[in-house]
Amino acid sequence: GASTSPVISNQTVITTAPEESAAEKAMNMNVYPNPASNNVNVVLSGIEGQTVITVHDMSGKAVTSMKVELNDNNQIINLPVDNFSQGIYFIKAVNGSAVMTKKLIIAR
Repeated sequence: GASTSPVISNQTVITTAPEESAAEKAMNMNVYPNPASNNVNVVLSGIEGQTVITVHDMSGKAVTSMKVELNDNNQIINLPVDNFSQGIYFIKAVNGSAVMTKKLIIAR
């Protein structure tokens, strides 16, 4: 009897990023000073409601995370970074379906 083996395809699957949602188009994030040493201001605009801000290092490990309630169009969140090692980090803000990431450099 012929044995049936699973068919393994070498087809490459290319996934395209989904179209930006209206919420993501409206959302804006600025980070300053950048490079930073002690404190970073994260300015969020175009979004309201509960927003989670997470800072990841280059390996993808979350080094800090905070939940903020945005009720205003241009909110400044102060993020202390004095305990971060020097290097490159990514600040990610998630508000519902809207996600935005900015690069942050810590230099002393």
